[in-house]
Amino acid sequence: MSPREQIYQALFARGLVAAGFVTSGRRLKHIEELDAASFPAFYQYQVEEQWSQTAGNLPPVGSWRVEWWVYVQSGDDTAPHSSQLNPLVDALCASLGLPPAFSAAPTGGQTLGGLVTSVQLDGPIQYAEGVLGDRAFAKIPLLLKVA
Repeated sequence: MSPREQIYQALFARGLVAAGFVTSGRRLKHIEELDAASFPAFYQYQVEEQWSQTAGNLPPVGSWRVEWWVYVQSGDDTAPHSSQLNPLVDALCASLGLPPAFSAAPTGGQTLGGLVTSVQLDGPIQYAEGVLGDRAFAKIPLLLKVA
């Protein structure tokens, strides 16, 4: 298996075990493609890889952007979708030691078992609730530093 694939598989494995997802994959599906029995769902989406090399003979450094998508569905029109999304987003962030679930004893950051230098949040966590009828989603942007 290629080193790149090892990294993406290790990241996906962290998210997969974070919560009780019914559906998951590394091939992003549109929320409307899922039937009611498929929720909650978790997907990992590779966005881009950027590489830079400083002067001299230092190794190149990669900045890889990944998105974790979480889908929920509710038959209760009075309950906010955020009450379903928040625990799932918390569990995913905790699986990587990201805020707001920092570990009590910081370990120096998530390295996916030494495969990467770090995994960080890369911007705002975006939510869409109330605009998709009985469905909602959250998108968690991640940045992997690879040396």
